[in-house]
Amino acid sequence: MSTRAHPRIVADRVRDARGLTLVELLISITISSLIMGVLASAAILFFQHANDNDRTYADQASVQLIGSLFTADAQSATSVIQDDSSACGSASPALVSFMWDDAGTTAKASWFVETVTGSQGLVRRRCTNDTPIEKTDVAGVQSPPAITCDPDCNSPATITISGTTTNGATFGVTGARRTS
Repeated sequence: MSTRAHPRIVADRVRDARGLTLVELLISITISSLIMGVLASAAILFFQHANDNDRTYADQASVQLIGSLFTADAQSATSVIQDDSSACGSASPALVSFMWDDAGTTAKASWFVETVTGSQGLVRRRCTNDTPIEKTDVAGVQSPPAITCDPDCNSPATITISGTTTNGATFGVTGARRTS
């Protein structure tokens, strides 16, 4: 029995051992470059829009906070003062203040727009017997929100705050006062 390989099989092995031709190498580099370019573009777009999502989530959280605090203040209020010059915890006049009796103490929640490092923010300050007890930075706003009362602010049935957050989300929250 002969151990010599057939000449054709030997020729195929030699040709396979040569590796890639220059044309094959250039084609594979070109295809790899195209694939990497597409992947890099997708990654760049993803990271650019990640900030948009963060801003959207922040706006949603701010609007929810406005909704919960403003509605609770309006429901608790026995009196409402628009453009309150004797606001809770600040020398600046408040957009609106809500006052109510809480187990024999006078509670007051005043809503302001304050400017900090060039940005305007909606702030809620709460006092008990004219002593400040809490300050909440509620939301960044583009301009002071509008306060409207129905039928009027002397004895409103509903109070609405509406405006735009720093990132452009509009909000409108209406709180209905409880009737006795």
